[in-house]
Amino acid sequence: MGRPRRLHAPKTLSHVMGRGNGGDPIFKTVDDRLIFLGILEEVTRRCRVFVLAYCLMGNHFHLLIETGLIPIGDVMRRILCRYARYYNKTNRRLGHLFQSRFLAKPCLDEAYFLAALRYIHRNPVEAGLVETPGEWLWSSHRQFVGGVRSTLLALDRTFSLLGDDPASARRRYLTLMEEESDFQPSFEPASPPDERKPEAIKTLEELVLEVPESEPTPDEKRQGSRPRAVSRFRRSFTEIATANGYGVSAIASFWLMTGYCG
Repeated sequence: MGRPRRLHAPKTLSHVMGRGNGGDPIFKTVDDRLIFLGILEEVTRRCRVFVLAYCLMGNHFHLLIETGLIPIGDVMRRILCRYARYYNKTNRRLGHLFQSRFLAKPCLDEAYFLAALRYIHRNPVEAGLVETPGEWLWSSHRQFVGGVRSTLLALDRTFSLLGDDPASARRRYLTLMEEESDFQPSFEPASPPDERKPEAIKTLEELVLEVPESEPTPDEKRQGSRPRAVSRFRRSFTEIATANGYGVSAIASFWLMTGYCG
């Protein structure tokens, strides 16, 4: 059975990760990282895609990307193929550089966006490579805190998701980076529906009924915070729908058409 085709929805924000084949390094030198960032900037600019955050580790990378009219699969294929050709030629190697195709997780609500942003920039800290995010040169963190700007990062666009103005957005970001979190994104590829048994594929209307009910926390009850409960519900539904082979476009369309909020 072939791999399921990625469904595309313009203006979708995704947490994207690529890992070296078998866990091998994909960045060995400063030049490697600079070449990758250069390719990333050129391709995303031509495809009119926005990079909202990034972090390059040793054997993998993380990106927050907002797509435009060109599907994210096409964008990432251009980036990864060009970098793999450079890396293989430079290191006189053959074969696949990346493990399978890239993996992407849609950020369908603010809670996931904030958790992913924090996770990406704290990745070097959690890996024990540095003590603070600002010490890692190969992420976009230092651009968030000021003093460094590049044409690669759509910082103004990211800040627009964090606050009403750059100053408040930066304060919120700094607070976010100090918060505790047990967030661990799941990057397991979704299993495609069984094409031999189409009658067994569940509809989104059926899957939404499988989302476990979750009682509001005491704080939410006191504050009357329904949006947080809705966000939890949508995240749970997205996990279930993705595991059943549905893509971000189908899931987003389901919310738009039904207005279902748990």
